[in-house]
Amino acid sequence: MNDTIIWILLAVNVYLWISLKKEKKRLRVLTSFVSGLVRYVSKVPAMIEEGMNKGVNIRDVKGYDIVLKDIADSFELDFWATPYDKFIKSDRNLFYEEKMGNDGFNTIFLDFYDKCLKEQHKNQHDKDKK
Repeated sequence: MNDTIIWILLAVNVYLWISLKKEKKRLRVLTSFVSGLVRYVSKVPAMIEEGMNKGVNIRDVKGYDIVLKDIADSFELDFWATPYDKFIKSDRNLFYEEKMGNDGFNTIFLDFYDKCLKEQHKNQHDKDKK
């Protein structure tokens, strides 16, 4: 009886530890996303003014690419080299679950992740050439 209770408690502890570790990763990514979005929003008035002064059509500005770059800049500030490599290798489906699988954030996250993966692969390929 006591052995069964100990094994159940051990299993619950392991499950909670894994769940909390995943939530910690999610929180870290969400924090970087919020930081990147704040950076982008703070640049928008200056971008509009600069575009008007240069006569650039506002539709020609690739805002989504700028948002992803700002998110990447915030994201890289929070990661060291080794955890970043680990993130690229293993966390593509970090936000994919039945309840979150088709929402807009997951789409943006996957776009960001794929962009990071391409850059990582390009950097690795450039190192191999040297």
